[in-house]
Amino acid sequence: MLNLILGWKKKVAVKYECVYFRVDIGDHIGLGHLSRCKSLASAFLKNGIQAIFLTRKHFRFSVEFFLPFKVVVIGGGIQSDLLPVNSLQWLGVSEEIDAQETIQYLSKNSILIVDHYSITSKWHSFVQPFVLKIIAIDDLINRELSVDFVIDHNPTGIEAKYRSININSRGIYLIGPQYAMLSPPLIDARRTYQLTQEANGKALIYLGSIPMALVDKMLGFVLNNAGEMRLKEVTVIGASEKICINLPRTNVKINLMKGHQDLIGLYAKHEYVFGSCGVAQLERMFLGIKSITTVVVDNQNDFGKILMMNKYSIHLGDLREGSFYQTAANNLKKLSADEPNWSPKIIAGKEMIASDGCDQIIKIIDENMG
Repeated sequence: MLNLILGWKKKVAVKYECVYFRVDIGDHIGLGHLSRCKSLASAFLKNGIQAIFLTRKHFRFSVEFFLPFKVVVIGGGIQSDLLPVNSLQWLGVSEEIDAQETIQYLSKNSILIVDHYSITSKWHSFVQPFVLKIIAIDDLINRELSVDFVIDHNPTGIEAKYRSININSRGIYLIGPQYAMLSPPLIDARRTYQLTQEANGKALIYLGSIPMALVDKMLGFVLNNAGEMRLKEVTVIGASEKICINLPRTNVKINLMKGHQDLIGLYAKHEYVFGSCGVAQLERMFLGIKSITTVVVDNQNDFGKILMMNKYSIHLGDLREGSFYQTAANNLKKLSADEPNWSPKIIAGKEMIASDGCDQIIKIIDENMG
């Protein structure tokens, strides 16, 4: 009776039947966006919720990247390997057009997760009436949002900054590596894979989905500095076939790979892994891998600084800069001096990242569906 007098209502959770992911891939967009979305989609599927991906067909697009999930191509995208400088232009069409094309495939009794630097509050406002909740996965904090949840699993996320750009005053913020979106195979690998503990002189270069010219640049740097690291063999994923013509003369064995079937297995066989400061670096930290990192897109700068400051990796600097070779060579020289103290730092980084981040995200979403 008292509850009726006070007008109190019990909060009733609304159950959703499907989760849509709006995410793109292409030469101008790293695979990390899709990787973290697929990890979260796997967790939803484990809970009996169907996951459907909505995407644009950009340059070098392939449906295979989205397997085993259903993917719907909502329209065309950027058909060039030239990187638009402004991430707000990465849709290839206006936000209004993209929103209209997205709405066609949505069902009302669903939630929508958006992982895209070009999508702002304007897009969210168009789409909001057609779903129960909108969730943004972000790490740039550079544009206005209008969403119910924000997820940023990087150590660089700051809740106060997200609150300042989200016009939804009731937004919920899941910030930090306790919400790391890691795939089930990766979580299993931490228990089962034995990383190489020996100084085997093998290095792997994997920079994700970036222009080949940058991959070639990193390979050239590694070979020029192979003596500093006592390297005997380098495997590189994504380099151009013509790179071997212009490589410096070396006794180091070079393996060129177009793709990979078992990235974790490759990690395990190499003493060092050269990679970017994106989602893949969180994964390498989770596994406890000796990483040598570089920045390949703007949103990785802050993470790179954290890696360098805490010595979770040997950080080389920004691969895109003209001064990269000199900066990276200077930082690499610190390797010999820092390596004896590197293991405790790697362990600290490994313990910082939660293995149940996806489950925690879904739990909080379910608790706030009223």
